[in-house]
Amino acid sequence: MAAVPRWGAGTTGALLTLCSAGGIVGGLLYGRRIWRAAPSHRLLVLGATGTAALAPLATAPLLPVAAAALFALWACLDMLPITVYLLVDQLFPAGVRMEAGAWVNTAYNLGYSLGSALAGALLDRHGSGAAFIAATAAAGSGVFAAAAGGRYFRRPAPRSPALVGTEQAVDHGDLAKTEVLGLTDK
Repeated sequence: MAAVPRWGAGTTGALLTLCSAGGIVGGLLYGRRIWRAAPSHRLLVLGATGTAALAPLATAPLLPVAAAALFALWACLDMLPITVYLLVDQLFPAGVRMEAGAWVNTAYNLGYSLGSALAGALLDRHGSGAAFIAATAAAGSGVFAAAAGGRYFRRPAPRSPALVGTEQAVDHGDLAKTEVLGLTDK
C-alpha cells in the first residue's frame, strides 16, 4: 500500500513480484534445512531479521535497497506462520492444538486487518514514511514481546526419529503424523 506513492504503481508491481520470490526462496530454504534450534528461537530470529529488513523502507531508500529489503522481509514473513504453528504443536497437547492454531489464525488476521487500517490512515495523513515507521515499530514490538515471553517457550520439542528416519529429525506434530504419513497414535 505505501509502496505506490513512494515508488509508483508500475514499480510497485515489480516489487510485489520480488516479495513473492522472497517468500518462495525463504520457504524452500527453510524447508530444506534440518533445524537444531527450537521453534521459539527461530521465531525470534525470523522476527528480528524481518524487522531489520523492514526498517530501511521507512527512510525512503533507493529502489535497489527497497527491492533487497522487501525480498528479505518476505523471506522472513512467509516463514513466521510455519514457525508459530510448530511452536503451537510443541506447547499444546494434542487435544487442543487445532483450537490453538485457530487462535493463531485469528490473531494473524486481526493484526493484518488493524495494521492495514492504521497504515492507510497514516499514509493518507503523513505519507508512506510514517506507514513504514509504524510497521517497523509494530514488528519490533512483537519481537520484543516474544523475547520477553520466551520463558513460556522453554519446553523441548518432542523428537520422533521414526517419523523421518534420522536421529536429528524433529517431530512436526500430529498433523504430519496422521494426515501426511497416514500414521495413527495407538
